[in-house]
Amino acid sequence: MPENYAQISETRGKAAPWSYLREADVQRLGEVLRDPAERARWAAAFLVGGGLPYMWNHLAANIRDVAHALLELGPGDRVLIVGEEIELCGWRAAVEESVGPTGTVDQYEIIQEGNAKIYAGEHGRNGLLGAWQWTYTYDIPDDTYDAILIAQAAQHCDDWKEASEEFVRVLKPGKRIVSAEALIPGGGGNTASVDADVHLQSWFDKLVSSVQVPLSELGAYTAQDLKELFGDRVVDAHALEWRGVHTFWARKPIGR
Repeated sequence: MPENYAQISETRGKAAPWSYLREADVQRLGEVLRDPAERARWAAAFLVGGGLPYMWNHLAANIRDVAHALLELGPGDRVLIVGEEIELCGWRAAVEESVGPTGTVDQYEIIQEGNAKIYAGEHGRNGLLGAWQWTYTYDIPDDTYDAILIAQAAQHCDDWKEASEEFVRVLKPGKRIVSAEALIPGGGGNTASVDADVHLQSWFDKLVSSVQVPLSELGAYTAQDLKELFGDRVVDAHALEWRGVHTFWARKPIGR
């Protein structure tokens, strides 16, 4: 790796990639290319439009299935899911099939709230965009759930130490919590996945120069981050990264 690898992205935010449009590009594709508002509209569509169902049903379906298997579900289990596009990504259907008609699925779908906070510029207590305090389990008794799934939602929690205490509290001893999330390139300022190739960086720079959301202010909790934040509240903790998808799983200690 070159010594100056960390400086590869120095132009980001200082150069104007769209200023290099050729007249031939405009003649071929239309004057609309010069319109910043139109570029921003398509940048937003490119960034979030239908991305999660496409990724989880096709590109990362294998990791979705692994995460589901890690929940160790059985008939009659009660499961908590906090996530984005829970039904369209196939998370709920898989859980319902495993727990059967005698099981229970408590679901908090947060994508609309998350998007609203991001586009409104609302920051959580951790200073990150589109994050907030998770109070979903505050009225739930101890040792309620047989499994907890955080499905593409970790970035929206503004205090994972606080949330981890709550999730462990409501989880039955010996049972698992699993988090699976495809991190957005640029989230938390991490652009390593796009900086490795000049074409990817060029495309990404055009995107982020148009989109109205400062990606660097978004949360980007890796699986390893969650493992460290859960700490000794859990046992048998693991962190897996595959093509930008981060999966964390751990078990509540027996006797706690």
